[in-house]
Amino acid sequence: MNKLPPARTILKEEYARAKQSFRAFLPYVVPLALFLIVLMGLSGLMETDQKSVLSYYVVVEVLFILYSLYVTVVLPRLAFGILNGHQPGREALHHKLLWTIVLYLGLGVVMLAVLGVSALFFLFPAVILGTLYFAATFELVIEGKGVHESLASSVRMIAGRKWNTFATLFLCVLGVVVPLYIVYGVAFMIFRGILGDGPAMMWLLSVVYGLLFLLITPWLQMVYVRVYKELRA
Repeated sequence: MNKLPPARTILKEEYARAKQSFRAFLPYVVPLALFLIVLMGLSGLMETDQKSVLSYYVVVEVLFILYSLYVTVVLPRLAFGILNGHQPGREALHHKLLWTIVLYLGLGVVMLAVLGVSALFFLFPAVILGTLYFAATFELVIEGKGVHESLASSVRMIAGRKWNTFATLFLCVLGVVVPLYIVYGVAFMIFRGILGDGPAMMWLLSVVYGLLFLLITPWLQMVYVRVYKELRA
């Protein structure tokens, strides 16, 4: 089995690809970012007026979870199509959507159970299993495989290069997420110094976080799908 390309190469190439195709992601990522902004803002209000805000928070949280399930299926399909040189149409993105979401939930339950049990004993086995199962979601969402077949296929792909896969994913995530938290941390210190603690600061921070999430998500999706495609090669 061939080693994956260096994380730096993947990050650089997929940044360029995500930038070029940014508009294709917007219809799916913007609502997700708005949900995050509202949830973070409401969480700040709950500190001072929990009773009147709680019901709104619960409703938005439920809608956020439902929409997250939707984009969990659509975004990998979109990113995989872009990676292969074309933008999938609506029909391709929504192919067997509800059934795929059901299977995805089943996959999530199985992975949570397996990883949870392994983590009870040692963190090390959980890290290994998490790496071996990385491609399972993409096998299910993109290739349309079942839960067991997706897990088995992922293990076959990664077993001979699990440490290379783990290191590549770890460095890629660091390369994307660390700048996000640096910018967010700087914004937090600035807004807190100006406004102090309170709802106004939380709303401003939520907007900053939402915008960062909007910018980062297409890049991260392209990175994950690129790693998956390299594993399949």
